Amino acid sequence: MAAAAPLVSASLLPVLAARPLAGSTVSFGASCKRRRNIPVWRVHCAADEAEEINDLGVNVALSMLKFYKREISPLLPSSCRYVPTCSEYSMQAYKRYGVVKGTILTGWRLCRCNPLGGYGYDPPRWFGEEDLPLQ
Repeated sequence: MAAAAPLVSASLLPVLAARPLAGSTVSFGASCKRRRNIPVWRVHCAADEAEEINDLGVNVALSMLKFYKREISPLLPSSCRYVPTCSEYSMQAYKRYGVVKGTILTGWRLCRCNPLGGYGYDPPRWFGEEDLPLQ
């Protein structure tokens, strides 16, 4: 018996012809490679001038936050309810209070950052501390 030739439907021919050749790359054009330029307003906070804690844990946390701000944040829509943003708040909290207190403050801020939460100026401060003055 002779081997039967595979039956190819006429409707599949354009699809087969449109596939790229093996080893070739598919380009989505320059529009997918452009990054959004989102303006960022930095609010001066008294926590920036306070004595900074600079140890290995703080440096690791700050490097992870910088990676998030550089690589992940531009992919997400801008929907910040607070000033400073949550990532900037975390960086200030880690610099001022260290890893343990900075993580607690960051977690508390992320819990408040929701549609039912507040909005506006909210600098990092430990529970029970007085409000930091605006400068």
